[in-house]
Amino acid sequence: MQSDAPLIVYGPTRSKSFFSLVLESAKDIPNGYGLGLQLAKRDIKAMYRQSILGLAWAVFTPVAQTLVWVFLSNRGVLNVGDSGVPYAAFVLSGIMMWQTFVECMNAPLLMFNNSRSILSKINIIKESLIVAGFLKSVFNLAIKLLVLFPVLIYFEVGLSWETLLAIPLILSVMILGFVIGIWMVPVGVLFTDVQRAVQTFIQLLFFLTPIIYPPRIEGVFGLMDKLNPAAIIIGTCRDVLVGREVLDWSAFGVMMSAVVVFGLIGLGIYRVSLPIIIERMGS
Repeated sequence: MQSDAPLIVYGPTRSKSFFSLVLESAKDIPNGYGLGLQLAKRDIKAMYRQSILGLAWAVFTPVAQTLVWVFLSNRGVLNVGDSGVPYAAFVLSGIMMWQTFVECMNAPLLMFNNSRSILSKINIIKESLIVAGFLKSVFNLAIKLLVLFPVLIYFEVGLSWETLLAIPLILSVMILGFVIGIWMVPVGVLFTDVQRAVQTFIQLLFFLTPIIYPPRIEGVFGLMDKLNPAAIIIGTCRDVLVGREVLDWSAFGVMMSAVVVFGLIGLGIYRVSLPIIIERMGS
């Protein structure tokens, strides 16, 4: 009986250029959509199957944090200056964008750890793990936006056609997170200390990034905001979302260009390192 299935021959990849590996990895991202969708469904169902509050957990943390910061601001404990819009809307939108960024950053490594049993037994498209993490992040983001937009309307934050620009800008926040996450996978899989160190650094970075306060323009902290990719990308997205004036579109463009370049390099490293890591797992 003759089969029409294509013949795939696996050989050494050392003869391939790094650029060709990047192209192959980029092509396999859409090819891995089907499996990525199934993995995302599996993880989403497992996440909320035994949860009493269910999907409410996706918005409980940012809403609770917003209430804390608003309370501290109203009591005079926290002086953030003029945010340009109602502080509750300003903080909630910033925290939700920040959590989306952190979720995307953790997603590649988390998907790898959740799929170890599959990877050690079946040769799947490795980029499907990235797709699965992205789809999970989109699902959680959609729930957050269902809460955020009514809050913006309640506080009479001007929603207009320009607000639609925030949708691709949110995508840029997610891309930033995934680029960092892809770079973390090769080292994070081998050394758990890296994961703990990154989580500690992220907590510190939250307070150094203008999430609960407006961006600084002058001084040392102003320079830090200009060099902080999260501050530029998340800040621009939040400004468009709440109708604030964007301070510097050119800085956003330069930073996103750098993120794309580092993302492509990260895909190449991801492509090279994952088979080696999986082989060590099985030995």
